[in-house]
Amino acid sequence: YQIEREMENCGYFEKFRRQGLEDFRVTLDPEAKEKYRIKVEARQGGESRAPLRTVAELVLGRDSLAKPAELRSCFL
Repeated sequence: YQIEREMENCGYFEKFRRQGLEDFRVTLDPEAKEKYRIKVEARQGGESRAPLRTVAELVLGRDSLAKPAELRSCFL
C-alpha cells in the first residue's frame, strides 16, 4: 500500500521498531466520509502468535489536505 510506504519513508515504522514492535498492519477506514482514519497495529517483537494491538491511530479531516506540503508529506 502507498500509505505503508509513506509511513516507512517518514520513519514511523522505524520508531515503532525501536520500541520492540514488528509485524505491522495499516488499515484505512473505508466508512469514514468526512475524515481519513488510519490505524496502525503491531505485535511485540518475538510474539508471532500474540494478537495485534493498536499502536497508533491518525484521523485527518479532508480539509487537512489543504495544509502546506511539508505538513502533508509525512501523512499521505
